[in-house]
Amino acid sequence: MKPKAVLAYCREKGIRAVDLRFPDLGGRWKHVTFPVSALTENAFETGFGQELTLRGRSKEAREQMVLIPMSNANYLDPLLEQPTLVILATIQEAWTRIESWMDSRAVTGRASEYLRATGIADEAVVRSCQAFSLERHGATSTSREGPPSQAFLSCGPLDFDFSFRCDLASSAAEAGVNIERHYRGEIATSEIVLGGLRLLECCDDLMMIRYMIEQMAAKQGVRLETHELTTATQWSLIRSGEEIFGSGLHPNSHFGLSEIGWNAMGGVLQHARTLAAIAIAAPRLPSTERYEWRSIVSENDPRAICNVLFGSQNPKSRTIEYRGLPARSNPYLHLAAVLMAMIDGIQNKTPVPKRSESVYAESEPASHRIADEERGLQDRESFIEALAVDRDFLLAGSVFPEPLLDWISDSLKE
Repeated sequence: MKPKAVLAYCREKGIRAVDLRFPDLGGRWKHVTFPVSALTENAFETGFGQELTLRGRSKEAREQMVLIPMSNANYLDPLLEQPTLVILATIQEAWTRIESWMDSRAVTGRASEYLRATGIADEAVVRSCQAFSLERHGATSTSREGPPSQAFLSCGPLDFDFSFRCDLASSAAEAGVNIERHYRGEIATSEIVLGGLRLLECCDDLMMIRYMIEQMAAKQGVRLETHELTTATQWSLIRSGEEIFGSGLHPNSHFGLSEIGWNAMGGVLQHARTLAAIAIAAPRLPSTERYEWRSIVSENDPRAICNVLFGSQNPKSRTIEYRGLPARSNPYLHLAAVLMAMIDGIQNKTPVPKRSESVYAESEPASHRIADEERGLQDRESFIEALAVDRDFLLAGSVFPEPLLDWISDSLKE
């Protein structure tokens, strides 16, 4: 929508409040609410002044910033009694009016622009699956159904959270979230799938669906569990309207993935520890968190960090599934870093061992692991070191600013 269309929409829907939202570096939405009369066509250019606070492990900074509403990034919030339009905002420094390094959403936009500048692809299209578990009266919904294998795609009484997901999907669709489907997951969690969107829009939808899950759970007095869960994403790179990860099932191809696809996956695995550092720092997962990271590739192993999957019903289509994003992590920072790793892998033709068997964490070298079941997260010093020596791929195209990477390093310190 253009600004005029947003204002017309507000009049049509009887909107009474505008909620400006922006992600903090830890992956949580912050917001400032205005009466709808404050939203004028000029406000989309001049913005709204606001003091913001940035907290790290060792320091706290207060900055004068300007929030600029994005007319093409908005949602109707169906969970509020007062008709409210959610508008996502970018963050500018008040005195210079340049984009703030604290704006993690802007990092995702720059990553997509850098992808186009390389000529590798026009867009990264990402399909995502948000997992969550609900706890009622001291028992998680997973504990009521026996072995997880029996709960996967279960129907009727075994699908304990079916009604919650139906209400969630209906409200999310009303809000403008691209809902594809929902079901009972393989580890007896609820999973809601968001349809394929450009990377920035995918991150926006992930933030909105997380907000709605939390709000609905709170209203129903249900405890929400996201610990140890990951958000799965399926990636396609599009060039001139064609997917470039599929090989057309060439007889010499492996899993039907093109060489570009393998190089993209190689980049992800090569920079795995740096990606993990970003995931752990935002939102600073505790040392006891069982965040399992595996440097493995598989055809269809759900435990693998990278899988090769059908991208649609077309057998020639392939996507790279990535499972390294914790369900509470900042999707803008983490997925932008994943795209940068893919670009780096493609540019440097980074190889990946082509193997048909699944390889689990127990058989991986200790240096490739991020966590184990007994000790939780490994030594954080190794993550700080990885981010220090392996950050050039993030700095390419000025996508990640140095102060942001320094903040991530600071957040990793105990």
